[in-house]
Amino acid sequence: MRKLSVRIARWFLIPVAALALAACSSGVTAAPSNQATGSGGTTLKPGKVGILLASATTQLSAEADLVKKALGEVQWTSATTDGQNSPTVQQTALQDFIQQKVQGIITISITSAVVAPQLQQAKAAGIPVISLADDANPTAFDANYGGDASQQAKLTASYVKAKLPAGSPYVTLDISGIYSIHQFITSTTALLDAEGFQHVGNYDINLADLTNSIKTGALNLVQAHPNARLLYGCSSVCIPIVAAAFEQAGIRNVLIVANSFPQDKPTFSVIAGGSPAAANIQNFDVDSLIAVDQILKHTATGASIDRNADNGVYQSAMVDKANVPSSGAFTGTTATQHSHFDDSQLLTQYVSEWKKAYAISG
Repeated sequence: MRKLSVRIARWFLIPVAALALAACSSGVTAAPSNQATGSGGTTLKPGKVGILLASATTQLSAEADLVKKALGEVQWTSATTDGQNSPTVQQTALQDFIQQKVQGIITISITSAVVAPQLQQAKAAGIPVISLADDANPTAFDANYGGDASQQAKLTASYVKAKLPAGSPYVTLDISGIYSIHQFITSTTALLDAEGFQHVGNYDINLADLTNSIKTGALNLVQAHPNARLLYGCSSVCIPIVAAAFEQAGIRNVLIVANSFPQDKPTFSVIAGGSPAAANIQNFDVDSLIAVDQILKHTATGASIDRNADNGVYQSAMVDKANVPSSGAFTGTTATQHSHFDDSQLLTQYVSEWKKAYAISG
């Protein structure tokens, strides 16, 4: 699974004892597209971008904040709407952005099927819409940037193989209604199964009752399969909830793994506290800057949005008790990792290139 859908899906976790960069990534952070003939050679007039989040979770809000910061650096404004996991709210928000005649729209973890008519309206109005998160129909957007699921799946499988006895039974928490989460689960289970691990149970979480459903699902799975040694979770929200439920139930021999993000303070706190858990994180935030870069370029030069602008930019790392960050944010331990995971460095890099490329008018 290549990119993520509801960055609800961007809440994943996965086990890891030693921090490692995934081998299938090129290790190159995409540089901003510089279309100027010289420093400040292309005029960039003031503009506005609409930002629509599936819901105001910590990670999705952090991505929206990074977009707003980036836009502010070039004297652009933004309008942000919390989609509240409501199709009606999300549809109305896109209609409002279209009526405001924004220069572009960035959606974060929005499923295209929910807003299909509004995407067509934006296209008719000449407003590019870029999705941050994988989607069952990525061509519905002008571009779809959202991580590398196959990379994370390989890293997760490698970590589990090193941590657990061969052939260990395991269970999964899935949210089949969210494309990217389901893809993360299925792509990882395929690799675990190929390594000889036994997938003995799955629980499909009810998104409308997320916390209770995660807790109930995890306990039901382990009670039904007492020999399970791994619970691979739907997303980063799983680790704090499952760890607390297991602690209360006296379950201490099940490794909890899920995909996550570099600023997942609740998850890192649980790992630092000694719970048997690990998180597979990826530098998702870079696609927020790529999306801004593409909209600026489109506005200033008329260039088409590049659907492949995020190819090769993603890096993954395993975080467990051996390397969990005390600050609550993973920014890497080497210069190379900092260049991929430190949002401040990424933002500085992009802003520098934009100010070289464009004559920014206030």
